[in-house]
Amino acid sequence: MKIVLASQSPRRQHLLRAAGFNLEIHPADFAEIGGSAKDAGEVVAFNSRGKCLEVVQRVGDEVPVLGADTVVVIDGMIIGKPKDADDAKRTLHRLSDRGHEVLTGITIAYRGRVLTKVAVTRVFFKKLSDGEIDDYVATGEPLDKAGSYGIQDGAGFMIDHFEGNHDNVVGLDMQTVFGMLEELRVGD
Repeated sequence: MKIVLASQSPRRQHLLRAAGFNLEIHPADFAEIGGSAKDAGEVVAFNSRGKCLEVVQRVGDEVPVLGADTVVVIDGMIIGKPKDADDAKRTLHRLSDRGHEVLTGITIAYRGRVLTKVAVTRVFFKKLSDGEIDDYVATGEPLDKAGSYGIQDGAGFMIDHFEGNHDNVVGLDMQTVFGMLEELRVGD
């Protein structure tokens, strides 16, 4: 099945291709909004919808168009991508030996219908040493990821356990995507 992805995210591309989708990539030109943790679900829903609809304006929606936005929430704050290595280290120290939430807003537009959902996964980190954090940040992996880590990359050692869908932590809850495509009757 073909799908238009309103993102350049290699992680989202990998998940969709692994699930058998034929991708057309059209990165969205959309200014994301921020907000507080109490509004995190609304923020990711708004951003995913905005990205999706911006691409729909350019390419139409005869093929499903998918937009997504992911944030990490801890201590009542949304944690986005780090500004630099020091910011990544501060974030990882904050996540160490604690739980946090990963929220992904997913919007799919198809033939005049638009559906938005928010997937939530709770992630629990092990206690991390300064050396582990320094070594991980030195790889450069955390610098382009919300929460300063990528569970699919070298950060797997940091995770104690999670509650919810693993794919959501990577950047796209595939179970939710399949449910949305079914609800939109894609392929009928």
